[in-house]
Amino acid sequence: MTRPLRVAIAAAVASTACVVVVLTTDRNSHQVRPVAHPDVQLAADDTLASYPEVGVTTAPPTLPLPAPAPDAMSVDTVLTSLRTAKAAESGRGLAGDAIDSAAVSAVQRSVVETMPEPGDGVVAGVPYDAWVVTVPNVPPVSFSGGPVPAGVTSCTVVAIMDIASGQWTEFFSEC
Repeated sequence: MTRPLRVAIAAAVASTACVVVVLTTDRNSHQVRPVAHPDVQLAADDTLASYPEVGVTTAPPTLPLPAPAPDAMSVDTVLTSLRTAKAAESGRGLAGDAIDSAAVSAVQRSVVETMPEPGDGVVAGVPYDAWVVTVPNVPPVSFSGGPVPAGVTSCTVVAIMDIASGQWTEFFSEC
């Protein structure tokens, strides 16, 4: 019996994009077939994204990227951590079932936080390279116990993982 061998090839493109190609092959065969991952999309973006209410700004990653921690090696390891790690429970709580069913996006970015959480290793105002995972179309939840504001029908959950440490540094919802 043969086991499939999966190979991920990543390359930086135009200093701002990360392209990942996943190929699968049989160990006893020379056939190579692309593998579709419809639930994961990599985004290449050279713009700034700012979330002032949580003190987070993202920009294209600095190159070269730091050596990744084991949990930050690939999109698959990052999403596995988000879906299973104890440290990511609050992210799962925000995303709910959408974490498995929505079109999840993962991209490497440079992140600056002005209001980091104590103990997450982030220094206010100092950029770090991170995986920024977004989960769109999440039903809004009121954390105050009151009703969801009129007109808000869906939110995007954002989870940020430091590439060098593999630590989750931020989880928030943008509605």
